[in-house]
Amino acid sequence: FKHRIGLLFHNKLNGAVKMDDSKDHDGSVFSVRFVIADFYMEKPISGYDPCYSEFRGKEIKRVPIIRIFGSNADGRKTCMHVHGVFPYFYIPYEAKEFESLNKAIYQISSSVDKAINISLGQASSNVQHVFKVQLVKGIPFYGYHRAEHQFLKIYMFNPRFVRRASNLLQSGAVMNKNFQPYESHVPYILQFMIDYNLYGMSFVYLPLDVVKFRQANESPVVEASDTNEKEEHISNQTIAKKQTTCELEVDIGSNFILNRFQLAMRGNNTATHSNPGIEAIWNDERLRRQKMAQRPDVEKVPDLELPATQERSNVQSTESEIFHRTVLQSKLLAIELSSNGSGSQVDQSLNFTLQTSSANFTLENTAEKNQSHTFNLRKIIGNAVYPEECSPDENIVDASFIENHLSQNDFLRSSSLVLSTNTSQEKNITNDRGDSIFLDETILDEELLFSSKTKSPNKINASLCAEDEELLDILQQLEEQEENGCQIDLDSTLAPLTQAHKKCNINI
Repeated sequence: FKHRIGLLFHNKLNGAVKMDDSKDHDGSVFSVRFVIADFYMEKPISGYDPCYSEFRGKEIKRVPIIRIFGSNADGRKTCMHVHGVFPYFYIPYEAKEFESLNKAIYQISSSVDKAINISLGQASSNVQHVFKVQLVKGIPFYGYHRAEHQFLKIYMFNPRFVRRASNLLQSGAVMNKNFQPYESHVPYILQFMIDYNLYGMSFVYLPLDVVKFRQANESPVVEASDTNEKEEHISNQTIAKKQTTCELEVDIGSNFILNRFQLAMRGNNTATHSNPGIEAIWNDERLRRQKMAQRPDVEKVPDLELPATQERSNVQSTESEIFHRTVLQSKLLAIELSSNGSGSQVDQSLNFTLQTSSANFTLENTAEKNQSHTFNLRKIIGNAVYPEECSPDENIVDASFIENHLSQNDFLRSSSLVLSTNTSQEKNITNDRGDSIFLDETILDEELLFSSKTKSPNKINASLCAEDEELLDILQQLEEQEENGCQIDLDSTLAPLTQAHKKCNINI
């Protein structure tokens, strides 16, 4: 099995199997067209989802699962349940502000959990919202950077709490510091599509050996022609039940999606476009023009070229443009003086530039009256500190790296091959955690949390506390007992409106 998966990856990377073709000629690839997708929160399934958090030291109650609706290569309507995808965002990491990386990670995760519970009006709740935190490296989106910087990648359980967590970190209510979140505005489904190289109406490709089919109680959904190993490809009905009316319903692990391996080929080929969706549109247009050229009534087909850039006339300078241009001029002046004069002269000139730059800038606006905007350049530059740079000898995971969240125990339970992505850094964090010495050291500004909560009193609290989750588990157990044939008393509120009596066949 390991050899087959490795050979399949190799063939995909080298173009032995065309991923643009909807038909799986060799029968080893299962594909579903990406038409629409949503997500839901559910109990983790062993072998597909992490059931125990080694980072938090507790059993996981609910995990996000993505559903992709579309049709497979044969045109059969399919619902695909994608497991192992957690939402995330980044915050800068400054090593000098914490005693150690280990303490910083657990303090931030515990503080975010507590802050979210307080903002939801559940100050006494111990519900955990942060799945894990990992140190990564990346280049900030704005500005010029000669080296990569350090960030903390925060994984969340519920995608609906990503925006709330980022707002709390940015407001200064956590750790008495204003963190600048990155990529917290990206929706969960879009984040999944970007990471795994997917776009609308594209095909999601997976090895057929790792696909599990959900089966209804009435009739089997997997025919003998679909797979040679029928029993091994059918999920246990007690673990994963069919939820939709689609003809096929499958479970897959996100680590086996083959589309993301196309990025390796695209990175080495400069002729391809960096956006897979736009690249597919250009390929379709090329095919359309080729078919048009074969028509007898068409004399000449124009060449497919990039359109010229449109001219922008009478464009007013924005406040952001004026500010960054002033900052650039001050830095260029400092560099010029440093190459010609002494250090004291550089400091005096830079101070003079910063002082004179704190002036009034008039921006013309046709819709409103002329307004003069004033900002303190010295103060803004002082607060705009980028995270600490990474040294070349540091072994830190790249920020765009797709993490495999299954532990070693989950590997053994599922008896499936997945690519191990555990780094030495994560092992050190797990081993050095100790007896939860950092979990109770939360640093919060509760006054700021309560004040932000009172500003929006009309918002509906749609979160689930521990009592709500226990009630859902009880209701699910009752539903399973009813499906297994356990009769419910006729006078019970759980009894259906029409139920056969135990001793007679009369329906009430």
